[in-house]
Amino acid sequence: MRRRRIWVCMSALALTPTASGTRLGLFDPADLPQADEFAALVAALAPQADEDMAFVHAAAAAVAQVPCGLRPGINLFGPGRSPPMTASATAIAATREIASVLLNDAAFTAGSMAVIDREDRLFTGSLAAIGDPRRLAAVDPAFRCDGSGALCLASDFRAEAQHIDAVALPVCGPGLPNYGHFLFDGLPAIFLQRPLLPGSRVRVVGPRLLPWQRDILAALDLADIYLPVSGPVVFRKLLATTMLSLHVAAPTSFLRPMFDFLRFRFGGPAGVPRRRVFLSRGDTARRVLRNRPAVEAALTRAGLEIVQPARLAFRDQVALLAGCRTVVGESGAALANLGFAQPGTRVLELQPECFDDGWSRATCFMLGLRWHLFLARAEPPFGADPKQDFAYTVDPDELVAAVAAVEH
Repeated sequence: MRRRRIWVCMSALALTPTASGTRLGLFDPADLPQADEFAALVAALAPQADEDMAFVHAAAAAVAQVPCGLRPGINLFGPGRSPPMTASATAIAATREIASVLLNDAAFTAGSMAVIDREDRLFTGSLAAIGDPRRLAAVDPAFRCDGSGALCLASDFRAEAQHIDAVALPVCGPGLPNYGHFLFDGLPAIFLQRPLLPGSRVRVVGPRLLPWQRDILAALDLADIYLPVSGPVVFRKLLATTMLSLHVAAPTSFLRPMFDFLRFRFGGPAGVPRRRVFLSRGDTARRVLRNRPAVEAALTRAGLEIVQPARLAFRDQVALLAGCRTVVGESGAALANLGFAQPGTRVLELQPECFDDGWSRATCFMLGLRWHLFLARAEPPFGADPKQDFAYTVDPDELVAAVAAVEH
């Protein structure tokens, strides 16, 4: 239902009008009044309540994700050299603070998945994947930069916004198009929040989704409450979390209930998991495995199945991983499926030395999987982004030998 008024007057002290619009500030959960229990946020969902607030679910922590250490020939293979991955033998990594924020009359734009409170401040928890907030002006017409380079909300944003009397839960952050981000960013929090939220006004919100995204929501019993929106929207209540953006980069144990539910729902093999698979990225324009045919042929001769998960229906990806005892895979979104593997599954991640993402290692630690690393040598970058635009080769026999050591 479209409303043509804003329910609460915005604080004039927080706004800086310019010819380009209203300059935007930033806020973190620490900038809001703190609830002493999640029930206080639930109570504040009542229509008559009007206080923005935050609740911390877990503090930030440092975690030794390879407790027994990285040991060449045992869980570390390959000729690559990657200081970020091997600087600590136990691969100590940080997990972020996880907090929920409840906002009244909060704006949301599906163009960038940004969340804006009624004082025209951007929620930093929805922006981690963006980096410099001013980049929003290049990707979302709701934003622009003024003559001084300050990020502004378009002057007609609130006048054009649709107003919806609902409790909105953003489905994801800016990583929404990516399979791994969609699974890890936002959805685990929504899965935990939804049973705790009363009433029929709750809606999961975002843009119109692709079929595979709709399949995931349906599997989580969230499809019936999904509300696709376009353009600027102001929701009477909005409940967001710091997991919205880049939770996949530093995953926490809060992802486990969702993955366990999906594996429970779609099932696995009747007996002991026995499948041995290589999760292939296929032909790619970035992070190119130059001798892919030779690598995949060698793995096939060693008895592994070559699978491109993106070609499978979602429920088949769940069932595939639930039936595996060994998973070999290239660093990338396909490894998000590790969430469906049984605890104890052996994982060998094939990672180019210049691509130092550690989220799959962290996921294995959180889910009780046995992570191993094969570091490959990378060739000089061939594009603008040295983290993405490169190629690498792998000695097929060396990789096959690593698989054998992992399974020994």
